[in-house]
Amino acid sequence: MGDHLKALNAIKKWLCLVFASGCVNSGGWLAAAKFTTHVTGFATLFGIHLSQNHWVEALAISSIPVYFMAGAMLSAWLVDRRIQKDQPPLYGLPVLLSAGLLAVAALGGESGWFGMFGKGSAVSEEYVLLLVLALASGLQNAAVTTATGAVMRATHMTGLTTDLGLGLVRYFYLSGPERRIEIRSTMVRTATLIFFLGGSVAGAYFFLTMQYQGFLVPAGISFVVALATTRTPDDDTDLS
Repeated sequence: MGDHLKALNAIKKWLCLVFASGCVNSGGWLAAAKFTTHVTGFATLFGIHLSQNHWVEALAISSIPVYFMAGAMLSAWLVDRRIQKDQPPLYGLPVLLSAGLLAVAALGGESGWFGMFGKGSAVSEEYVLLLVLALASGLQNAAVTTATGAVMRATHMTGLTTDLGLGLVRYFYLSGPERRIEIRSTMVRTATLIFFLGGSVAGAYFFLTMQYQGFLVPAGISFVVALATTRTPDDDTDLS
């Protein structure tokens, strides 16, 4: 029963971060017309800018995924590396850093660092906003990926949707324990998609009404999850 409750608590935290990621993706699009975690989309935009001889824009857009990867690497240093060394993983720290970066996006936007919200800012202003969001998303996504053994992602749903499609077919030909495991996995994947969509819808509302201050909503969610994840020696609460 204890392990079951711990698993449920972990799933709740994952889903909260997924909801926050949906908010961030909406905010990135409404502020700068870019999905901040869509590496494939950035590669496509790089090709488009390059074909139009927009060299500065091409260079800027192609480097955004590097910041996402940098966030993932920092999370790996704080979590995965410690697991490999048989040390307690610091799951809460990358989530806390992600919350801090989202707060920076909110406060920086209000201070005019990124230009007017959704008004086609200069490349340099848009670039800074996207790198902050990409770094925050990389931190959060890698923490969830490690915690779930690469079963879940927090910031993008392409792989998860593929897994869901595979799982729905496996339901009809698996049996016994394998089928029960696949059913549970399908339920978690479905909940993940629902929470990401919910976060995207809620995020659109927040950002259309609050503009840059909307980033404070996912920042607050991530901050609460980070606090809940930080554990004392007598506490078994964890992100995983």
